Amino acid sequence: MREIKFRAWHSTMGKMLYDVTITRGHTDAMQFTGLLDKNGKEGYENDLVMGGGKLWRIHWQAEEARFLLMPEGENQSSWQFMDMLDSYEVVGNRFENPELLQEQP
Repeated sequence: MREIKFRAWHSTMGKMLYDVTITRGHTDAMQFTGLLDKNGKEGYENDLVMGGGKLWRIHWQAEEARFLLMPEGENQSSWQFMDMLDSYEVVGNRFENPELLQEQP
C-alpha cells in the first residue's frame, strides 16, 4: 500500500514545506508518487528528473489518474510511465530549481 503524503511550495516564504496540512493560500501542493529514484529519493509531482539524456518533470495526468514523466520541451507523445523512475535521478523541482528548466534547449 502506497503512503499518501504531500509537500507544498510556499510562495511568500520562498521555501518547500514538508509534512503539511493543505490549506488555501500561498501554497502549491504536490503529492508523493509512492516511488523512489535510483538513489532512494522520493518522487513528488513537479520534481525534475534526469534520465536517458533528458530532463523530465513528474506530472499528474488527471484524465488517466496517474503520474507520468513528461520530457521538458517535448510533446505528450514522448511521455513515459513512472516505472522508469527507479533508473533515473530526482535532481530538483520546478519551484526551488527553476534554473534547471532554463538550461534546456
